[in-house]
Amino acid sequence: MCKVKVSDVTNGSVFKSGMVAIVSVYGVAWMAETYFGAYLPEFKETLGQIVLDYPWTYAIVLFLISKLLTYSPCLNAGDSWIKTILAY
Repeated sequence: MCKVKVSDVTNGSVFKSGMVAIVSVYGVAWMAETYFGAYLPEFKETLGQIVLDYPWTYAIVLFLISKLLTYSPCLNAGDSWIKTILAY
């Protein structure tokens, strides 16, 4: 119908930029999930104990968690452990 060549599509700058963006987003999300999965017990124990011992540090702990989770795909990975820290 349009007679567009497939090679023209894959060689276009928009296609290349889009593929780089997709790989970058999934790569960072995978890295964050791996990092949080590996250190979840340490995060829960350390940050939970700090909040229990010094309740006034609650806002500081939330600030630190927010800095660890500045990238939106990481929020899905970190959401469950944030709830467990706060319920600790």
